[in-house]
Amino acid sequence: MKERIYKKFLNEYNIFIEELKNQSIEKIISSAYEIVFKNAIVACIDTFDQKQLEKINKYKISLNQLYRDWMKSDGSESVYYSINYIHEEKSLESR
Repeated sequence: MKERIYKKFLNEYNIFIEELKNQSIEKIISSAYEIVFKNAIVACIDTFDQKQLEKINKYKISLNQLYRDWMKSDGSESVYYSINYIHEEKSLESR
């Protein structure tokens, strides 16, 4: 499962970078934080535990969704918190 999620996130990251290449230099510069964050997530997938991987898989969490949810926390929470937050939010929606 870890390898599949890694490949999925890496593919999403590569598409994101390719799309940025067609943008203005201002857009690319303003996306620097997003570039670094997404790259770091791809690089640290090995640190995700089995429960986190299962949540990513079960809720079909995308790299972009992790980034957006992390930004909602003003970057003050870890990406692991974002994964757990998504899980709790989805659980509440299904009630």
